[in-house]
Amino acid sequence: MENENKYFWTKKDGDNVRLGLSKDAQDELGNVTYIDLPKAGSKLVAGDTFASIEAEKAVSDMPSPVSGTVVEVNPALKESPDALNGDWDEAWLLTLSESK
Repeated sequence: MENENKYFWTKKDGDNVRLGLSKDAQDELGNVTYIDLPKAGSKLVAGDTFASIEAEKAVSDMPSPVSGTVVEVNPALKESPDALNGDWDEAWLLTLSESK
């Protein structure tokens, strides 16, 4: 992991940044049952809410740790949020092009 705060990790992916759910967030939330993420092309601002996550232990609105434009949303999450309950490198949410 290149950068991690309590709830998210970020990792450079070419010219973009991949954003994922941290182990601490997985432990605190419990099994994720639903997630609402922005669509590709959406702009995120650091500190603003960008996702709503429903899990066994909590329902949480998540603030973005970075600013940028959504390039891709994890396609596995369209079928099921189960990917967020496994290994951290599989628990990615989206890829962003960073705002300068």
